[in-house]
Amino acid sequence: MSKSEEFIEAYYVVLLAFFEKYKKAMGQGQPVPDFPSFVLRAEVWSAVFKQSAPRVEYLSHLLIEWPSFVSRAELGTGAYKMISKSAIIKADGSGEGPRVRIKIGNAVWYPTAYLLEYLEDKKRMKVIISDKFDTKK
Repeated sequence: MSKSEEFIEAYYVVLLAFFEKYKKAMGQGQPVPDFPSFVLRAEVWSAVFKQSAPRVEYLSHLLIEWPSFVSRAELGTGAYKMISKSAIIKADGSGEGPRVRIKIGNAVWYPTAYLLEYLEDKKRMKVIISDKFDTKK
C-alpha cells in the first residue's frame, strides 16, 4: 500500500468510526456524539495511528473549523498563521514536533488534533489576560 493510500485509509477509518457511533446513538435514541469529542477519544487514535489520544483543551473549537489534516505547506498562512512552516520543520527535525505526521512523497500532513496538541504545549502557548481593555475602570 502506498503512503497516499495509507493516508486515505486512516482518514476513512476515523470518519467511518464516527458515523458508526453516530448511527448507533440515533438508533438507540441516545445523544449523538459531536465530532471534536469523538476525534479526541483514545480508541480512535490507538486504532488508526497506534498513539494515545491527543490532549487539546483551549484550541478544541478548531477541530470543527479546520480540516481533519493540515499540510505543512499551509502552515504560516491564512488560518494557520499561529505557527510557521520553518518552526515546525525545526521541531520535527529535533523530535519535538507533533506526535503524529504523515509523509506522502515530499508532502507532510498533520492530523489536526495532534497539531493542536503540539500548539497547546506549555512551551508554545501562553494565555495572557490583559486588563488594558477593562471597562470597569
